[in-house]
Amino acid sequence: MNRNSFIVVSLLLFVATSIVSVIFYENWNEEKKHRMILQEEVKQLRDRLEASESNNKKLVQHGKEFIEIMFTYDSKTAPGIQEKLLERASGQARDKLTKSEEVHHTEGTEDIGGDISSKVEILETYYNRIDEDSALVTVVFNHVLTVEGVATRTKNEAVVNLEHFEGDWSIENFEVKQLL
Repeated sequence: MNRNSFIVVSLLLFVATSIVSVIFYENWNEEKKHRMILQEEVKQLRDRLEASESNNKKLVQHGKEFIEIMFTYDSKTAPGIQEKLLERASGQARDKLTKSEEVHHTEGTEDIGGDISSKVEILETYYNRIDEDSALVTVVFNHVLTVEGVATRTKNEAVVNLEHFEGDWSIENFEVKQLL
């Protein structure tokens, strides 16, 4: 009977071990599937973060370029400034560019004669994301106006409101003010 007891106990241990192994194997498979799902979610979040960082760089670049185009002028190569600005603008910004004389910083300079140039020295740029599709970019810059070799420098701040539309950032509105 001792031998039969040993066989029964061994058989019970074998069955118990098999059951525990199956349970652990099922748990391991579930954890493996869960880990794969989490890895996919992490990958998607990383992709969104990279896209957001790329968008942030683009929106800052668009704000800077808009101000540079607006205030960079050379009497020898003047044509085309307004068209370049309008390509990037929409909404209120487009209205300001087409209806206002604010942008035409060369108006009234025809009788001066000689060389007139204007350039921008960007001092600092920062942005504030309002939501996924809109942001404010603040550009602090020196506007250097040179007439007949005499340069004047004014410090300005521009707040550019950008909207993300059809895969790209466009200028929705802007405000430029001179700093003292």
